[in-house]
Amino acid sequence: MAVPRHPVNYDASVEIPRSSRRRTDAVRQQTEAPELKIGWHGIGEGALADKAGVVEVARTLERAGFESAWIGEHPVLVDPQTPPSPVDPTTYLIDPMVALTAAAAVTERRILGAGVLLLPLHEPLALAKQLSSLDYLSGGRVIAGVGVGYVRGESDAIFVDFATRGRRADDGIDAMRAMWTQPQPAHDGPFYRFGGVQSYPRPVRSTGVPILGGGMSLAGRTRAVSRCEGWYGISLDVEAAQTALEELRQCWSSSSTGQPRWGGWRSRSCLPLA
Repeated sequence: MAVPRHPVNYDASVEIPRSSRRRTDAVRQQTEAPELKIGWHGIGEGALADKAGVVEVARTLERAGFESAWIGEHPVLVDPQTPPSPVDPTTYLIDPMVALTAAAAVTERRILGAGVLLLPLHEPLALAKQLSSLDYLSGGRVIAGVGVGYVRGESDAIFVDFATRGRRADDGIDAMRAMWTQPQPAHDGPFYRFGGVQSYPRPVRSTGVPILGGGMSLAGRTRAVSRCEGWYGISLDVEAAQTALEELRQCWSSSSTGQPRWGGWRSRSCLPLA
């Protein structure tokens, strides 16, 4: 099996501005003692879009001590490929929930990263069910990276208004968290509304599946700070990652509390191997 060069996923705490006096103990500990972990992005994609590319790579990552295994998504690809579409339309891309379920079945410790999921292209309660089921079966090992997408043709094919994708993502995050965490789940947002329903099993963690906000734009980084447990950047070189981290610090500084909404905030940057 030919294995192409793949990006490595680096996980490190980002320092929250020390001017804030209201940081949580968890965040303070992380900013004072940042740590680096290494994961693999790309199972179930391209040359790894087969059983060996998911199962055997997942097993190998666990034996080698990698922290996590990741897969992104494009439910459809525009044909013919035109910018900004990232890959040829005939590229094999296994669905993230299917690939991560297979990986969960043959591993015990590795974090299973869905990232990024194009949240506006999903109905949030259905996606919440998939993520919570995978988290429950894997023993609480799932992280969900979410983005809004940047290829209009993909949104058009799934009948999602491209212009509202950012607001849909915000509402979708809130809807999923309501389903995961509320005793009597209910949500009344601009795009999604529900009540009088339940969905079990819930995620292993009482706060739900951790959500990382993806995206290359300032809006995406603001979403990561205000609504998510972290930020996920992909296909960045070191300089681009440094620029993104500085923008995240600025988002924290301009927030009402000077700190992220959620404790234990993390950044993950996908940097290509040389």
